[in-house]
Amino acid sequence: MIPTITFLAWLSGRSLKKWSLGKVLKTLVFWSADSGGANAVAPGYSKVLAHSPSLYHALIETCRAVAAEVSRSTLYVSRLDSSTTGFCHQTSFGNKHSNHYQMEWFAIMGMIGIIREFTGSSWFPKKIGLMSYLAPAFIVREYMPDCQFLNGQTCGYVCIEAPLLSLPPLSKSTNRIVTSEAHVLTSSLGEPAVDFVDSLKQVLPAYLREGTPPIALAAEMASTSVRSLQRELSKYKLTYLELLAQIRFEMASRLLKDTNTQVQEIAYKLGYNDASHFARAFRRNAGITPSEYRKSNIS
Repeated sequence: MIPTITFLAWLSGRSLKKWSLGKVLKTLVFWSADSGGANAVAPGYSKVLAHSPSLYHALIETCRAVAAEVSRSTLYVSRLDSSTTGFCHQTSFGNKHSNHYQMEWFAIMGMIGIIREFTGSSWFPKKIGLMSYLAPAFIVREYMPDCQFLNGQTCGYVCIEAPLLSLPPLSKSTNRIVTSEAHVLTSSLGEPAVDFVDSLKQVLPAYLREGTPPIALAAEMASTSVRSLQRELSKYKLTYLELLAQIRFEMASRLLKDTNTQVQEIAYKLGYNDASHFARAFRRNAGITPSEYRKSNIS
């Protein structure tokens, strides 16, 4: 394991006392910047992962948590080919930002840490994709000697072999499989996302807070053209705006049912100008207001 301070110092090339990115990421995302390694998952989130029935469900839950809490960073899961899945990372500001290189690598190491909660600490990815055009330094290549690094990708990603996605978590204390009460935290996940629409539903929520994400952005994240994206959506009898409406309604339903977040804050998270606009849109789908929906789901 590369010690976090050494790792970040190498990446930043400056005094860590003057650079708080590690602290910011520790707060906003889910891995710890001071627990002994750059790929160590924060203890609190490690406990959450222990209740996921499989690695795949843990990745999806992490993507949703980041989408709900972090406005400028996105995690999503994408099938790369028949035998490989990518755990992917993007920022809304792209790779031109002065700190993108550091943030991308910190995210990659954290993503590896999450995967290792299920595979064990000896696992290393066989391939890592990077948006940055800067080649990994010797210390990283030495740390992962058998890994292939691909620069200039449309997103940063860690490749995961398909059979690993079904692995249950490993107990930290007993090194045994943890399965009890797994349904409590993962019952809302449903079946693993396997189609084009589900993939977009994992990616787009992070951009809703700032309004309606441009269709060109969705096409870029899907590595396709706008016209091809529209054709693909038409196979599901959907337009892009109808897809966004579905995403907003599904997110609103979960937040109303499973959290105590105020209706006005939910409206803001979903990109509505005000609570009344959100209430009208929600009622068109549910037939009742957000407040009525919340009351009807109180057990």
